[in-house]
Amino acid sequence: MSKSFFLHISILITVITYTSCTTVNKEISAASNANLSKLSHKAKCIHFLNSFNNSTKIETGLISNTNFIHHDLSIADGKSAYLKKMSTFVKANGNIQIIRSFQDGPVVAIQSKYASDKENKIVFDVFRFKGEYIVEYWNNSEAVKPPNPSGRSQIDGYLNIEDLGKTEQNKKIVHDYLTALLIDKDLDKAERFWEGNNYIQHNTNVPDGADSIKDLIKRFQRDGTKVGYKKIHKLIGEGNFVLAINEGFYENSSFAYFDLLRVKNGKIAEHWDVIELIPESHLWKNKNGKF
Repeated sequence: MSKSFFLHISILITVITYTSCTTVNKEISAASNANLSKLSHKAKCIHFLNSFNNSTKIETGLISNTNFIHHDLSIADGKSAYLKKMSTFVKANGNIQIIRSFQDGPVVAIQSKYASDKENKIVFDVFRFKGEYIVEYWNNSEAVKPPNPSGRSQIDGYLNIEDLGKTEQNKKIVHDYLTALLIDKDLDKAERFWEGNNYIQHNTNVPDGADSIKDLIKRFQRDGTKVGYKKIHKLIGEGNFVLAINEGFYENSSFAYFDLLRVKNGKIAEHWDVIELIPESHLWKNKNGKF
């Protein structure tokens, strides 16, 4: 593809990122100016992540001092190990751009771009609160990659949270969809979750369209590729958006698949994902497990 194409995509991503930031601007502003104890869990998490963009104002008080479990297998257990990792990110000129954020009861999920001198990543951070404090944390990340065959990035796309009254309904739709498609691998059942071929795709290797997904599954089946999901561990929803945290496999390796899906009129309309290899258990730095 031409340089002008990628320049156009880069400009588009910048505009989308700016627009998405304005959609959470009220929460960010509130988190910056109000008493933290009176804010929503979502606002607290936005404030917490944004604090790492200013090394003199890192907000550490939101994490419980007595009961904090994290599922980042690359670091030791506990609050201090997590904050040490984030301090290393800050020292490498780290910057976090929040793209989308969702709250489901005591759980908040945030999709962000982490950029530093060392690496650029797309990250899903998931925080669970007990009372006013974060007591549990999950994450999944992968490198920033070029646009997919349809020219879409890992973070652009629809932003508005809608249909708040349909959150539980949409969580069930996502659960049943992923079960049919990636656990049972039953394309006939999966077919009813698409509106024709209308499906916006942000996976870096797959173009738009339900037909592209069907073709990929059929190719895996034809080639004998071992790939799929073992278990849907968590569903975090707010209105038309649902984040699914899934345990899966590709050939002989285990993976964490974090899938963000947008539901429209009872159909799966759009999909983002972050896929991360789960190391063998003897390499884990803590015993909490990925999920």
